[in-house]
Amino acid sequence: MGILAESSRIICKGRTFVFLARPITTGSFRSAFAVLQMTGPDADFAQFRRRVANGRLNGARGLVAGVFDRREYIHALFAATIDRGLPSRLRVTDFRHSDQIAAAFMVEMIEAVEEWAKTLGCDQMTMEAAHADCSSGRPLADVLVSLGFSGESMVLTRRL
Repeated sequence: MGILAESSRIICKGRTFVFLARPITTGSFRSAFAVLQMTGPDADFAQFRRRVANGRLNGARGLVAGVFDRREYIHALFAATIDRGLPSRLRVTDFRHSDQIAAAFMVEMIEAVEEWAKTLGCDQMTMEAAHADCSSGRPLADVLVSLGFSGESMVLTRRL
C-alpha cells in the first residue's frame, strides 16, 4: 500500500495526511473497543466483536472503521457502508472520537475519511451528525458544513 510514517504525518501514495481511515481488523480490535468504551461505557465486548467480524462495506449494517495516526493509535470509530448507486457514496454513521485531543483534530479526521472514500471509488460521502454532538467544541454539523457538506436530506427523530 505504500504507507510511510514521517514525524506526525502519514504519507500515502505521495500525499501527506495526519490521519488515515480504514476498517478495524482483528489486530486493532481491542484498541477500537477501548475507544468505544470511552464514548459509551456500557458497550458490549462480544457484540462489538461480532459486528467487526461480520462487517461488510456492501452489507446492510456496513463495517466498523477507524481513524488511525502514524503510531496506529485509533482516534475515532465509525460505521461505514457504500451505496453503489449513481453516484457511489460512502455513508458514515455513528462517528465517535476518543477524547478532547481527537476533538481538536475533527477536520483532519473527517478529511481522512474522505480520502478513504476516494480510494474506495466513491464520488460522494455522507456523514450523519447528531444535533446534540458538540463534543468538538462546536456542533459536528457545523464542522461538516464548514468542510462543504450540505444538508441534502433530513432525518427527524421523536422520543417514544
